[in-house]
Amino acid sequence: MLYVVFVEPQFSGNIGFIARTMANFDEENLILVNPGEIGEDAYRFAKHGKWIIENTIIMKNFDEVRDFLDYAIATSGIDTKSPKKFKRISLSPEELADRIGKMSGKIGIIFG
Repeated sequence: MLYVVFVEPQFSGNIGFIARTMANFDEENLILVNPGEIGEDAYRFAKHGKWIIENTIIMKNFDEVRDFLDYAIATSGIDTKSPKKFKRISLSPEELADRIGKMSGKIGIIFG
């Protein structure tokens, strides 16, 4: 099962944008980590994804997320192929889809 994890969103509207995008791709499992107030903007920007916000799992910290998920996939704007410089190796969307397709359990894609 796939989960979208949004860590410490700064603006309520961003929660709505994520929910709307998830609804566009038929994804429904959203986890918010320490989100603060989920205000009116979240629902306004969610449009047809309001139900995703209503069913969101709220977690207090990232340790709860790590305990909940079987696999965690982090996102980054930094790309490298050298494990000497960074502790991350980027994957193309196709490579990621191939790996996720072989996994079972709770898989989280982490943003924020």
